[in-house]
Amino acid sequence: LGGQGEGPGEFMGADRLFRGVADSLIVWDSRSVRASVFAPDGGFVRTIPLDPRPQVPRLQGVDGLGRLLVVATNLAGSSSTEITRLTEVRMLYDATGRLIDTLGAAPGMAGVIRGSGDRLEVLRPLVAPTTTYAMGGSLLWIETGESRRLERVDLERKTRQVITWDGPDLSMTPALQKAIVEDLVRTVPEERRSGYRATLERRPVPSSIPATSRVLADSTGRGWLELAPIPGQSARATWIVFGTHGDPEARLDLPLNVSIQSVLGDAIIVVERDDLDVEHLRLYRLSGF
Repeated sequence: LGGQGEGPGEFMGADRLFRGVADSLIVWDSRSVRASVFAPDGGFVRTIPLDPRPQVPRLQGVDGLGRLLVVATNLAGSSSTEITRLTEVRMLYDATGRLIDTLGAAPGMAGVIRGSGDRLEVLRPLVAPTTTYAMGGSLLWIETGESRRLERVDLERKTRQVITWDGPDLSMTPALQKAIVEDLVRTVPEERRSGYRATLERRPVPSSIPATSRVLADSTGRGWLELAPIPGQSARATWIVFGTHGDPEARLDLPLNVSIQSVLGDAIIVVERDDLDVEHLRLYRLSGF
């Protein structure tokens, strides 16, 4: 679809793809700072410019009414010597790109911040939490990775619910730090491992490891939360499914080589890596959903 350029239906830096109303496709272009809508047959429909356009915006979701969840990074942070997180502001736009409401803020990118204003350098830590968002029906799910905490926002009723739970201690230890380094080193070719290990060992080390990795949502509005694996200890990837009222409904334990990409209510689409590290896209039906 499209092609490189600045004209209608063209892209300068397309990096996000969402399903829109009536099976349309919405492509987010981070360099042109706009969304493009395509029909199911691939034909270009229209451009959605943001009005007003925030600083450093990213399209993070599209709901069943075609409304856009846009997150903007606040670059007003100042230099720090400790690991901190930039602030993300959440905004809801209508299908034409006009601002409907501001939905508060969340912690964003983590690191040691150098500089100020719009000239920031963020030194990334050895391991860091990230904030992810998922929209399903009229519900918005938010996880920040910092603690065992999931936020549920009902966009119609304008209500907010915070869900928390208990679990094992996530404090960083020398053993965990070593396991994290070894896990990361194994992801690069053997001839690069020595230099990569030295680079990792120079990174800032946080006081704890993330509790959650990401959240997804299906068309019914249920939230699918992935718990962050504990390096050197977790043998499976664990997902908790929360119902539309915020109650946990199911738990899925998957092999670590299986990564869920999309949830469809009674099925999941995953990327599965085989013994040769080759990726396979697969569809699995779920019983009891």
